[in-house]
Amino acid sequence: MSNHAFFEIGCEELPAGFLATVQNALSQAIEKRLEAVGLADTSIHIEKTPRRLVIRLNGLPETQAERNEIIKGPPVQVAFDADGSPSKALDGFLRKNNATFDACVQEDIGGTRYVVLHQRHAGQAVKDLIGSLVLDAVMSIEGPRFMRWANNSRLFPRPIRWLLAFWNDERLPLSLDLGDDTLVSGNSTRGHRLLGQADITVESHADYDVKLVSLGKVILSTEVRMATVKEKLAEVAQGIGGVAIVDDELLEEVANILEYPSVIVGQFDASYLKIPKPVLITVMKAHQRYFPVESASGELLPYFLVATNGDVRFTQNIIAGNERVLVARFEDAKFFYEEDIKTPLEDRLTALDGVTFQKGLGSLKAKTQRIQRLSYAFAEALAVDAETRQAVERASLLCKTDLVTSMVFELTELQGEVGMYYALQQGESESVARAIFEHYLPRFQGDALPESATGLIISLADKLDTLVALFSQGKTKMPSGSKDPLGLRRLVNGVLLSILAFNLHNNLQLWCQHSYENLGDLAQESWDATWQRIEGFMQQRLASYLQEQGYSVDLIQSVQASFSPWDDLPLFVAKLDNLKVKRDDAPDLFDALYTPANRIDKMIAKHYNPQATLANVEESLLESDAERALYHAASKALIQNSTVAMAELAPVVERFFEDVMVMSENPAIRQNRLDLLSALHTAYLQRYGRLSLLVLA
Repeated sequence: MSNHAFFEIGCEELPAGFLATVQNALSQAIEKRLEAVGLADTSIHIEKTPRRLVIRLNGLPETQAERNEIIKGPPVQVAFDADGSPSKALDGFLRKNNATFDACVQEDIGGTRYVVLHQRHAGQAVKDLIGSLVLDAVMSIEGPRFMRWANNSRLFPRPIRWLLAFWNDERLPLSLDLGDDTLVSGNSTRGHRLLGQADITVESHADYDVKLVSLGKVILSTEVRMATVKEKLAEVAQGIGGVAIVDDELLEEVANILEYPSVIVGQFDASYLKIPKPVLITVMKAHQRYFPVESASGELLPYFLVATNGDVRFTQNIIAGNERVLVARFEDAKFFYEEDIKTPLEDRLTALDGVTFQKGLGSLKAKTQRIQRLSYAFAEALAVDAETRQAVERASLLCKTDLVTSMVFELTELQGEVGMYYALQQGESESVARAIFEHYLPRFQGDALPESATGLIISLADKLDTLVALFSQGKTKMPSGSKDPLGLRRLVNGVLLSILAFNLHNNLQLWCQHSYENLGDLAQESWDATWQRIEGFMQQRLASYLQEQGYSVDLIQSVQASFSPWDDLPLFVAKLDNLKVKRDDAPDLFDALYTPANRIDKMIAKHYNPQATLANVEESLLESDAERALYHAASKALIQNSTVAMAELAPVVERFFEDVMVMSENPAIRQNRLDLLSALHTAYLQRYGRLSLLVLA
């Protein structure tokens, strides 16, 4: 019989940041524990609101199956003393596992002989273990700024106030040891703090779903709350003649701080619209969690929308409070804007000298000078026109100057955008202003890439300078898990995606070397050591990106075995695509390429001569019809230089291996045959990659 279990962990208001990640973290924690007790087939469904986590487990059996557990003890050489008696290590192992010496056996594991215990565990009633399993998973979650409350020792983002649990439709007793207190499950949940019933008696999990909405005024599903907010934003915005600017990230954040959302509209004085649009939007979205409103033509309107959790009876008070806060923010932004615009961007270069870029890597002014030199070199390498070169020269000079403005100091996420608006206000050309903004792109995963050649050049110069400079220091803090304090993943992704978007066939290794030489005395590591670290990291990022695009690991390795992506990245991807299409869409043609290439590769693995060509082959030393046929067919195929011609070699190669002993006793004949096969191997490598590395289904 299949059973289901239901749990609600009731809390004080949980942070939106915690709720954004808790579903995955909790699901993994529960899944890990279910696997450990033989319940891996259980389906897990988790929902959350600011005041509750709800866990539903479906497909649970009545009892666990019997389990055999293998417990590895100490190695045999450590488990026994010189006289053969059990050592302290073995005694400790036996005590820990409540076992006797007679229960132990010796087994080889990974080439080493160990003392091992085999323990049989009888199946336990799942109903008796599932509650503690779930609570253990919940309390195992880690994160920043967790807290203790009262005199308790357990950590959680906010105090846990109530528990509710059911096994099928039967209430499941549950207790959570908090250290000083013990929280026991009851038969009730709590509704919305302002709109719902404070205490709601629940008879079953189905009863819970009904009463939570009807009496509690709580929408449990995050997706439904998001859809509700989005729908109401559109409706309210339409009522004032505008369109809501809905950011998906903000929408999710708002849904994670509301249990029963409604949307209200506020206003501000139209005079604030003189402030650059990105500034106003950032203040509303990032600082206040408001949704801006724009006209159909994209002009910002003097309204803002607030998704609220409050009582609609007090809407006017809520609106007035939000308007008051927003006006104060806008006044600050207005002051920063009016003061900043008085100083030309070029006059701010001196201030950059007082800002450290990174420890040991000089000031922002020094970095700007490095970006300038690299930008000139890259512009020349790309052979851009005179107008673009002029824009590159000006934009590379000004690209970092907005970092020392009051506006960016207050709203750091607007770096580049502020520079672009200030540049336009101060008479710089559209191309220069746009490049100041574009050189920061992409700022995050899925962000836009530079569109102009000027923006691209300065973006690459900035990113490669940062990348090479950091890796040249020798102690660069590498990304780990979700942490990337120096933004190295974003930097490399930006470089790779920009090169592919603009189809740049330039040698990336040479550009990195030029960036290294541009550092002068700042580099602490040699170029070879620096490049080794850069290449390894870029390889990881490139492989990750290519796999996301549908290229398998073996396909990437096959092409990379004969062609470096750093020599010409777009060509490398084109080779990948060429091979993928042949393998996936033309199986017969692919087999006619793979079979001979694979056989030749294995034959000459220790004898391959990459310098050999068909010109090295002496026709007079070709003894049999089969090798003469292969020589002439190969000569024809390499001249035609087509996939069909290469595929037609398959039966000729097969005949060659059937009739010819490659490793002849005559050294001259043996070498002649190896040169013939080496020339063919090179042809396959150059055209397709090392096909023998492909994993065939």
